[in-house]
Amino acid sequence: MSVAGAYFYSPLGRIFISAQNGCITGVTFGSDTARPDTGAPARADARALELAFGWLDAYFGGKKPSVDALPLQMDGTDFQRKVWSVIASIPYGSIVSYGEIARMISGSGISMLARAVGNATGSNPICLIVPCHRVVRSDGKLGGYSGGGAGVKIRLLRFEEAAGNFAA
Repeated sequence: MSVAGAYFYSPLGRIFISAQNGCITGVTFGSDTARPDTGAPARADARALELAFGWLDAYFGGKKPSVDALPLQMDGTDFQRKVWSVIASIPYGSIVSYGEIARMISGSGISMLARAVGNATGSNPICLIVPCHRVVRSDGKLGGYSGGGAGVKIRLLRFEEAAGNFAA
């Protein structure tokens, strides 16, 4: 089955959204490599894209849309899915460290596990909606952002702060 996709034009630039089997499968800033199919998407995929557009409209409108309202398909290892689940629960305008996520998952914050959390975070295929931009290093530095680079991560955190919802 083919992947459907569309570009959403946000205040922070172009975002590519992909959908397959009625689920959102990818969200990437400024992606030039991911291109939507030229044909019309299946009805279920079109509905998933429509829901993602509505979510992004709400987010960039300063609201706090719930990730629970979206049909997401995130393929990964059990560990990655566990990390992504924790990330999805980070409240709008809040930040947590890789080490804090490691402690939530295992009860310990050993640095090896924090690095594994960082790797899983970097593999998040649905950036912004599953808000990996809200995950930072334990020393307060931002770390990377595979969703569009550190510059996009900074802009997203500043956007949430400007919307009056930041509670670091």
